[in-house]
Amino acid sequence: MTRPSAALRGTPHPSNPPVLPQAAASSPAQPLFFRVHAVVDTQGFGYEVFRMLIPKDWAFSGGLAWHFA
Repeated sequence: MTRPSAALRGTPHPSNPPVLPQAAASSPAQPLFFRVHAVVDTQGFGYEVFRMLIPKDWAFSGGLAWHFA
């Protein structure tokens, strides 16, 4: 059995030094606000299938689709 290479063990290659995160901008980070969105099965009985959190400013489009084969 062979030993894994350095790349597989997670050690950086000498020609590719690890990238360190840069300092944040001078303005503080703004909080992210979420809202609850309920996805309803419109093809079935009209029941709520699941809920999820999405950012407050986003619009959700989509839903549940049944594919009867």
